[in-house]
Amino acid sequence: MASTILHNAMIDIETFDLHNENKLRHTEHLLQETQKKLIAAEQQIILLSRGTPWKESWDEYEDYPDDEIINFGMHKGKPFNNVPRSYLVWCSKQETNEYTNPQFCRLVEWYSSISSPV
Repeated sequence: MASTILHNAMIDIETFDLHNENKLRHTEHLLQETQKKLIAAEQQIILLSRGTPWKESWDEYEDYPDDEIINFGMHKGKPFNNVPRSYLVWCSKQETNEYTNPQFCRLVEWYSSISSPV
């Protein structure tokens, strides 16, 4: 009788281990598929951003309001005039091109307009 109980317990453990192993494989498969989709989405975003010059959307700004709210980076949510000077200096040293965030370009130009002597 003890050997039957032990035998049944071993079968239960093997079944449990097999079930968990199958769940783990399924979870790993789902994770791999999700990672592939994420990489594809990231690549699509990069391609789309390269194909859409942002410069056109910020060229039309002739004045730069001091209270425009930043929508990017470590000072997101702050108006231009509340951004630390050290960050503005750092931004002004960064390279920009037609694909750069339009507001980043406006911030740099705004800083140039207030920091250059008249």
